[in-house]
Amino acid sequence: MTADQALRVLRLQTAVNQMAGRYGMACMAIAYAEVGSNEYTAAHRTAARQYRALMRLTEALTTIALGGTR
Repeated sequence: MTADQALRVLRLQTAVNQMAGRYGMACMAIAYAEVGSNEYTAAHRTAARQYRALMRLTEALTTIALGGTR
């Protein structure tokens, strides 16, 4: 593995961790918000958006790992 590849792997790992962290924080916001409130609705939207982004990233990484291009 070259230094450039190692740097890309590190950046990707950091991006995945940050994305998972944002999803976790959105889930916590849902847990602490009062059901039916504007905060609860906004937290649900944020969590859904973060989840979809995390799943797209996971799909892309799986494709790459299996030898495909994306």
